[in-house]
Amino acid sequence: MTPRIYKTAHPVAPWQVVYRDPTRRDRRGASRKFRRHFADEARAREYLRELTAAAHLEGVTGISFDANLRADAIGARRVLDAAGHTGLTLLELAREAARKPAVDQRSRVLMAPLVEDFLESQRRDNRAGSTVRNLAVRIAAWITRERIGTLADVTDATLLALKQRRNVSAQTRINDMAAVSSLLSWVVNERRLLPVNPLTSISRPTVDVRVPRVLEPEQARALLEAARTQGEGRLLRYFVLCLLAGLRPSEAARVNPQDVMTGRDGFVRVIKSKRRRRLRQVAISAAFRAWWKAAPETPMPLYDQDRDRALFDAIRESAGLIQRGRGGDRKRLVGNRWQNDICRHTWISLRLHQTKDEAAVALEAGTSVQQIHEHYLDWLTPAAARALAALRPQALGSKVDQQG
Repeated sequence: MTPRIYKTAHPVAPWQVVYRDPTRRDRRGASRKFRRHFADEARAREYLRELTAAAHLEGVTGISFDANLRADAIGARRVLDAAGHTGLTLLELAREAARKPAVDQRSRVLMAPLVEDFLESQRRDNRAGSTVRNLAVRIAAWITRERIGTLADVTDATLLALKQRRNVSAQTRINDMAAVSSLLSWVVNERRLLPVNPLTSISRPTVDVRVPRVLEPEQARALLEAARTQGEGRLLRYFVLCLLAGLRPSEAARVNPQDVMTGRDGFVRVIKSKRRRRLRQVAISAAFRAWWKAAPETPMPLYDQDRDRALFDAIRESAGLIQRGRGGDRKRLVGNRWQNDICRHTWISLRLHQTKDEAAVALEAGTSVQQIHEHYLDWLTPAAARALAALRPQALGSKVDQQG
């Protein structure tokens, strides 16, 4: 231990200089510690300088310096004292200098391969393909916007830009921050290139209040009919689960057809819900049974982002729920009546009309009664609810209607 100076509560001699001598041992076998008390601070600091100048490091007689090293130590001590750093030891100075290459090291860590390694680690952890793709898109967009080339470019300013982007919804900014935070946590825990995740100290934006939309009966029919005719009906079961059983898109994509019981008191077994992480059952209706029966068997998963995204967009466009640009502007939406959970919103509103029981609907939907009460009351008229309950595939005709 290098000589250190402390101020104590001693009434007569409050200043104390402490050092260890590794050549001498106490009764426990540890290097012996020596303390010397002073009534005057100036005398204590003078003694500290004498010890340092004599190169008594790690004990008074533990280390011998040659003439050059001794001169370097004394000269360094004088430079520190002249700069006003009388309380800074040579060991502390060395530690401070050792930290500086870490900054330079971060400037040499390129972000592009670092991000690719992070995404690959997510794939190895069996994260869903849609999750990995979402992370990749959001992180890449942030890196491009802020011109981030190396890890040293990850500063408070570039991180705050995630939160303070203009003309972007709060939920989008929250999702962007979550994606970048996942990357930085991996950098901290797996690569040890940062001491802490700097995004944890930045608060998230306040979520915008968004009024849920519901599908009108004619829109719901158009969506199901488009799903039935487009792509040989490959996504019909997926849309039936979302619209006529109220499953979240991620839940509907993972449902195994064996978990759909189509008997008279049938139900859909949802093995893993988004919030509760436990089994729940959703009662199915006559409309659900009719459309499920009309759907062809499709491979698992019922929806895959890479495989089905183009078909998903084509179905929504055919149903008149989105409208795309023309020509080279084809990817841009010029009209949009769609929300990510619009099918689920429609089903919850329908179930409230049918059951008049918010708690029962919340249990089936895997959400809270508060959410049901705040967002889903009175979105469908009684006539619209009856029309939705009567939806049947047109090819089945009135016979199915009577059976329902």
